[in-house]
Amino acid sequence: MKNLKNVLCLMLLGLLLVSCSKKEVEFTEPLQEESVKFERNPEYDAILSELFNGEPIPFSEFQNNTPLFCDLEVEECNEPSGGVDSRVNRRREHLIGDNISIIDINVLDNCPEEWDIVIKVAVYYMNQLNNEQEGRLTYRYNRIDNNVDVFGDINIRRVNWGEEGVIARASFPFESGNPGNRIRINADRFDAFPLAGKILVAVHEIGHTIGFNHTDTNDGFSNVGTCTDEDIESIMYTPISHLSLYSDCDESAYAEMYGN
Repeated sequence: MKNLKNVLCLMLLGLLLVSCSKKEVEFTEPLQEESVKFERNPEYDAILSELFNGEPIPFSEFQNNTPLFCDLEVEECNEPSGGVDSRVNRRREHLIGDNISIIDINVLDNCPEEWDIVIKVAVYYMNQLNNEQEGRLTYRYNRIDNNVDVFGDINIRRVNWGEEGVIARASFPFESGNPGNRIRINADRFDAFPLAGKILVAVHEIGHTIGFNHTDTNDGFSNVGTCTDEDIESIMYTPISHLSLYSDCDESAYAEMYGN
């Protein structure tokens, strides 16, 4: 009997040791840090200045018929339902929680290295926008060595949906206040774009993950209320009619959503 008790004690001790040493694999809330002060990058400033300064360039010069109206992770893909007079800035029901100050944007391992400069400049632009609008968020680029989505972060993955497939697809913020965690980019179409077009698509999709809806989709989502005029140059306008980044109305909408 004594030997049996000793064996049982040893087995219990072993189970406790295994339990204590077992690696935590469940999703947890990301550890938040203080917002990082925005610092200018001459290389990225030069790229943005060369590609986007001056009059917006008609996107048709580079790629005909380039809609982004099916780029949302929703059950159905419907064309924009708003009229000509409804192209105003719209937001989703949920935004980034007040407890979150840093958003990590992860480029997964299956993305080609050629995309790195695209995402880096897009992330830099988002930080520049946030700084100019006195926002409360910091965006941080990461290249990770696996293809596993990190909960609480925005994860960019390459997919191959064919030349007839949608350019990209993004998810919206969660009720918990975390950003939409997925951006999928269709390499079969994306790789044919000029650098300016690639940056525009990346910024557009990041916009969805922080709560921007399409400017020309009037399907019950909230009008931010900062601009009431038609904004055909909005980066969230689905036809991508111009090669330009956030319009004046986009900027004021961002300030309304995330300004301190």
